[in-house]
Amino acid sequence: MFNFLKLKAHTTASATAPVAPHGMVTEVAPKRIRGWAVGRSSDGTPLEVVVKAGEIELGRARATSELSQEQFEESEALESAKAFEIIWPEPRSHLTLEVVFAESGIPLLGSPRHLGAAPWNPPDSDFADLSEIPDDDVVPPLDRTECDESALTEDQLLWRRQGYLILDNFMPSDLVESYAEARWRLLPKVHGWNSAVPYMHVPEALALCTYAPLAAKLEELISEPMGLHLNLTSWVSTQRNWHQDDYLNPETLNSYYAAVWIALDDIHPDSGPFEYVPGSHRWPVMRREKIRSLMPPYLRHGGWPKYSEPLVVAACEKEIARRRAETRQFIAKKGDVLIWHGRLLHRGTAPRNPTLQRRAMIAHYSAIDRRPRFPAAKQADGGGWYFPVNQQLF
Repeated sequence: MFNFLKLKAHTTASATAPVAPHGMVTEVAPKRIRGWAVGRSSDGTPLEVVVKAGEIELGRARATSELSQEQFEESEALESAKAFEIIWPEPRSHLTLEVVFAESGIPLLGSPRHLGAAPWNPPDSDFADLSEIPDDDVVPPLDRTECDESALTEDQLLWRRQGYLILDNFMPSDLVESYAEARWRLLPKVHGWNSAVPYMHVPEALALCTYAPLAAKLEELISEPMGLHLNLTSWVSTQRNWHQDDYLNPETLNSYYAAVWIALDDIHPDSGPFEYVPGSHRWPVMRREKIRSLMPPYLRHGGWPKYSEPLVVAACEKEIARRRAETRQFIAKKGDVLIWHGRLLHRGTAPRNPTLQRRAMIAHYSAIDRRPRFPAAKQADGGGWYFPVNQQLF
């Protein structure tokens, strides 16, 4: 049996560095470890991080790279946080790794970490164990208990009642085709960019996702201007099983959030369509801290969303069955758009024919004044808003 050590406390003091160093381990794999760090060494150079297995040093690197989207979400100091990656030549397994700053020996949050951790068996949990009902005064107006439905537009009423909105043939062909051509020219494969913000590098992506009528529709539904901050660009199903997006967000966001599915071509029913549960946005909201509290300590940092999936999916499936809830699939035509609520249960289904492409752009948005850790939102030329996240495309 592995002796999983408890995570050390987040240390923010150093006797040697003028800026208190701190950071986090976000990924551990057989041949590498990744994370982010904030601060400088006493000589003013970027912080150096060391990985050890007992007395054996596996490698070291300085934190100089741009943050990934996950690291960006976790970081406490966006302006100065930098990423590091340490790679060793031979795969390792079943080791407890200590990750520390080279100069001070201070451990990073998430250290020590076990490499090759045994699979965990999630506890048998109900949806209620992982969720709560937010107060009316913290959610968007259309989500509140008291709402004058007679004053709503048709789309607002649909959103309030079912938690999604389908807009047929909504996107102009020139925007759709321009992005699809650029996507294939820059990345000629079905799997998308690892970067979460290709809109920062591909003008056609930004133009598509900040299309002015789309921005206006999002504001109509959420009641505040919405800023783009995430793209999913694969042309195959994510196969991410049942979940709500809101459990991945800071709890303070409270559904001032929406996601958009844009069809770049006609979608075949066997390609793994987007599937959702109408009305499930009115169910309680799953909370990240409730979920992480039921996970082993060594899985609560960095890649916790992936590790949480067995727990989340099982609870969602039980709740769908308990409520005898209807599920639907979005079999879109080119230019169609589906907007969904942050609390709507949804998934990317497994394709019945894996050779089929599912050409789509998926974009996620948050209210521009409710993401204090993001850079200040900017408005695209003649269109919607986006957060200028600094992250490399490749």
